[in-house]
Amino acid sequence: MGARAETLLPDDSVPHGGTQLDWVTEVHFGGLRVAEIDVKARWTGARYQLTSQTRTVGAAQYLSDANYLATARGIIERKSVKPLLFTNDYRSADGNQALQIAFDLDGAVGYLIVPADPNADPVARSVRHAAVDPLSALLHVVLGTTADSQAPCGRAVPIFDGRSRYDLLLDYVRDITIAADETAAYDGPGLLCKIRLQPMDGFEMTGDVDPGRWQSRLEMASVSGGRFVVPLRLSLRTDFGGLVARVTQFTMSEDLDGAKSD
Repeated sequence: MGARAETLLPDDSVPHGGTQLDWVTEVHFGGLRVAEIDVKARWTGARYQLTSQTRTVGAAQYLSDANYLATARGIIERKSVKPLLFTNDYRSADGNQALQIAFDLDGAVGYLIVPADPNADPVARSVRHAAVDPLSALLHVVLGTTADSQAPCGRAVPIFDGRSRYDLLLDYVRDITIAADETAAYDGPGLLCKIRLQPMDGFEMTGDVDPGRWQSRLEMASVSGGRFVVPLRLSLRTDFGGLVARVTQFTMSEDLDGAKSD
C-alpha cells in the first residue's frame, strides 16, 4: 500500500477535548426510508477523527441487510484537512469487504480492498493527488476549508473513495433560515447550496447514467457563530429517482480548555 499512515497517527492518538459533532441522518429513496447514518466527528489542535456507521433499514433490509463502518483520522493545517488513514468495513448476508486507504500529505499513496474486485480498474496515483476520503471530505465542508465571503458553502472537494476519484462541487445559492419541526434537528441561520458531482476516474458512465447532471439542493446550518457549517438536508434527483438525506439528531460541544491541553 505504500507509506503506512499508522506510523504518523497511532491508534491511541484519539483527540481529546476540542470540538465534537454527533449527528444521525435518515436516508429516503423514492419516498421510502432505506438507511440510517450515525456520524461522530472530533477534532482538537491539529488532529481529527471521524467515525460513521451506515445501516439499511425498513424495506431496504429485505433487499440487502448491510452495515458499513468507516473511520478517518488525520491532521488539520490552517483549516485544511489532511487525512492519514481511512478504513471502511462492509458486512452483509451476501459477503464482507474491507477497504483501507493510506495517505501522505500529498494525497492517497496506496489502497487495498479485500477481497479485491476483479472488475475494478485501478485509479492512477496522479489522479489521487491532493484528494481526501469521503469522511474527511465532510470535515472539509464543516471547517469551510475552501469557503469565503464569495463562496460560503465552499468550492470543490476532491474525493477518492478507494474505487472512484471525483470532485464534489458546491455552489452557494442564498442565506436561509432553517425552521425546526417534529423531525428537524436545528433551528436557526443556514445556507442553501447546490452540489454537483464531477467524475474524474473509476466511473463507468453511459449516456443514460451521468452523475454530473443530477439536480441537488443542500441545506447547511451555520453554527458556533458562523465558524462551522453542518450539512442538514440533501435532496437529490438522480437518474434512478429522488433521494433525501435528512439529519434528525444533531449535537455539538466545544471543550476549548481540553483542546489547549491536548
